[in-house]
Amino acid sequence: MEKFGPWVCPGVIDVGQLMDVVARDVAKAKANSREHVLWLFEGIKAAHAAWLKGHNLSGKALRRAGTPFSEAYDDVERWLAETAPPKPKRPKRGFVYVIGMVEDATAVKIGFATDVDDRRSTLQTSSHHTLKVLAVIKGTPAIEKELHRKFATDHIRGEWFRRTQAIEAFIAEVGNPL
Repeated sequence: MEKFGPWVCPGVIDVGQLMDVVARDVAKAKANSREHVLWLFEGIKAAHAAWLKGHNLSGKALRRAGTPFSEAYDDVERWLAETAPPKPKRPKRGFVYVIGMVEDATAVKIGFATDVDDRRSTLQTSSHHTLKVLAVIKGTPAIEKELHRKFATDHIRGEWFRRTQAIEAFIAEVGNPL
């Protein structure tokens, strides 16, 4: 008796029959709920891996090596992508901010948020430096991107920039009017 994820195969495995059983289970899961499909997908991945291991196949390059679960794997992966809930839209209006480190005045973060204090607090939890809001303007993600382009030569990584004279001038000009 062999076990592949949630499927147990007594005796000699009829690959075609196993593929039919898996396809039937996938159809039932799709009719039931997305959560059921996600649960079944984990089983398909485990069964796929067990089959590869049982046949001395391994490695990422062989993730899609032919198994009785390959078709179901592709089908469920495609179905999950097609039925994925829409990603929440980024707010169009909020604030563009410049946040700096109190103890290290060499870098600033230029970002967008609907609540700058909340954003600073969130960033603070992952920083060993004390963070301070240096400038805030009403704005949009487009204005944030415009500032990123304007200061591209000062870019470090992500939304972090070297605190150059040009950025200092922007901070002084904008200040913290809100």
